[in-house]
Amino acid sequence: MLAHTLVVFSLVATSTLADFRNDFVTGYGFTKIMTNCFGDAHYYGILRKIAEAGRWCQQEPVHIPEVKVHTKKDYYVKTVIPVVPAAHYPQVAAHPVTYNTPLTYHQVPYAAVKPQHHEPIITAADVSGLIEITKARVSNLTCTLRKLGKVDDYYNINIQHSVEAVLAQPHLSYSLKHDLIQGFQQCEAFTKCLPLEYSDSVVPPPAIKRILAYLKCEKKNRLISCMKEDLKRHIYDIDISPIKELHPHETDDQTIERALFVLYGAETDSFELK
Repeated sequence: MLAHTLVVFSLVATSTLADFRNDFVTGYGFTKIMTNCFGDAHYYGILRKIAEAGRWCQQEPVHIPEVKVHTKKDYYVKTVIPVVPAAHYPQVAAHPVTYNTPLTYHQVPYAAVKPQHHEPIITAADVSGLIEITKARVSNLTCTLRKLGKVDDYYNINIQHSVEAVLAQPHLSYSLKHDLIQGFQQCEAFTKCLPLEYSDSVVPPPAIKRILAYLKCEKKNRLISCMKEDLKRHIYDIDISPIKELHPHETDDQTIERALFVLYGAETDSFELK
């Protein structure tokens, strides 16, 4: 069961490696953003705690949460077709025509094409190795998160530890603390809305899906919060008068929110359909 659960997970991770690779340059750049936001001592202290917990967990046996079989409910989808008055339809003359285009040399039925035999790109040995690597990484991740108090023994996400850690930092501004804690809460709420009822034996266990989604969401929100904080520190280096003219009655924080969205929106590819 566990092998079937992790096969697809491993293959997907491998195929998307080029898009989400966290190489040295990317990691170093992100680290510099975080140290600029939180301070060197604080952020490197966090990294040391994570590294220590990870090294401790590497000595522990590999353990993956069991996939629990849930009785699925029957979902009925009712398709509603809007009724449009006949007058709204264009009047088109009916000319029934039967199209029987004969096959030509370049119109060969797909079933008639016999695929050529070739060796698999990823062999069974490769897949077995990927399964073991994925099991070890998932096990180390969940163990490290438990060690840090970010998940409980049942793999439920616990944001209270993170909230208390942020509130205990006197050098962080009130607005940054507010944004970070709001990010924790939003990401926790988001993971509770995941459609886990569709989980089966070929996807990661629901607990792992929640954890991975939360970590990705929290990292993105933390980055945005730090970008906003940096923009506040250097707001006088940017002439935001066009935004002020469009929204003259908004507070400085609201204007900064809009400026951040404009700077981000002009560069991101989130608006592109691919």
